[in-house]
Amino acid sequence: MTVRDYIEQKFSSYGTLTEADILEFSLNTNLSPDEEVSKEILPEVELGMIGLIPSLLLRPTSVTESGFSISWDKDGLRRYYLYLCKQNDVTPEAVSGLGIISSYNDY
Repeated sequence: MTVRDYIEQKFSSYGTLTEADILEFSLNTNLSPDEEVSKEILPEVELGMIGLIPSLLLRPTSVTESGFSISWDKDGLRRYYLYLCKQNDVTPEAVSGLGIISSYNDY
């Protein structure tokens, strides 16, 4: 599975990643989206995913058009962010959409 496939599938419940998201991820991690995910690079992939989450939280919570509605679980995304931070020994940042987090136990 490629890095692109991995992060797209991991975030599929929270919306679609754009080409700009993939490019930002690649620039921040120096990983190619076409590189195969392995045990060795997984920590770097997860760190890159932590960096993408704040921009995903800035997206709309729901969209309705002509009777069709779709919504995304931003609380789940916040919990996933905190989980990834804890797993990778990263201090969560107080970023837009996350509020101030004083402890991993806040969620």
